Amino acid sequence: MKYKLLFISIIAFIFSWSPYLIARNSRTNLILILGGGLLYLSVIALSEFVTRKWGDFSLLKGIMRRKKSILIYVGIATLGGIILDGTAQWLNRLWYYPYWTNPFYVFIFIAGFSAYFLCIIERYLMTKVVIDKLRKGRHYKTKPYKREGRFFGGLLVLAFITFAIGLTGSLIPHFVNQGEYNFNITYPTQHVSMFIFPLLIFAGVWFFSEYMSFIKKRSSLLQGIIHKNFNSLFAVLLASLLLLIIMEIQNASLGLWVYANWPLSHIRLFTIPLIAVLAWPLHYIAILSVYRALNKRQTEEIFRGDVIE
Repeated sequence: MKYKLLFISIIAFIFSWSPYLIARNSRTNLILILGGGLLYLSVIALSEFVTRKWGDFSLLKGIMRRKKSILIYVGIATLGGIILDGTAQWLNRLWYYPYWTNPFYVFIFIAGFSAYFLCIIERYLMTKVVIDKLRKGRHYKTKPYKREGRFFGGLLVLAFITFAIGLTGSLIPHFVNQGEYNFNITYPTQHVSMFIFPLLIFAGVWFFSEYMSFIKKRSSLLQGIIHKNFNSLFAVLLASLLLLIIMEIQNASLGLWVYANWPLSHIRLFTIPLIAVLAWPLHYIAILSVYRALNKRQTEEIFRGDVIE
């Protein structure tokens, strides 16, 4: 079964480029979703192959174990979608989806983000398995520091402050400058909030999730860094870079999403604003931290590489 996953990954990746064979003005939503879905399948299958072969675990099996596990995962993915698109698209207009309508977007929101965040978590775990094989970390254990509780308590306060400032700053242009909020995911719209505000929202979500992981005695990215175990950090940075390259190369021609309103947008890496490239790890960090904080069973089974006892 493991090598079947590798075969599925290769075939799905090849066919994910099929929308390129269709003229741009003939591409429909379903054609683009088919291409994107096959790309997600390729990433998930390859990641499952690596984690099952070298890590002896399967995220997908854990999620599919029970109906409750599926519902928990879908709930977390939906929350992740609200955090990501709610912050970057709905409030700050950092990208738009030119092929979609608002009803279509709402219709596929849950399924789309469930698949997308599965890609994120799977790619992270695949990368983490490889790094743990090369560096000590899979069974890394240490004792908590004396003032660690104070640090995470302060982080909770900081989470509320950063989130409140970020949300307020993101809302002001809608209700003060424009007079009302208009939900729009299809067309580019000018937005005048400072880029620091969406960053503060993501920071608030991350800090709160780190605090929740700490009080529930679960591993977290910051705890790993504090205790000089950088494997998770390396995995986040490398996994986000790999997924960025794969998805953005395919999107460069298809234009399923288009970036807008980024600072220094004239400075680009290929067709992507450089700031957008640098910001890619942020949603990895936020979503993985939320997943660790909320999903007890998967945290115990999969994120056991960074143990604080």
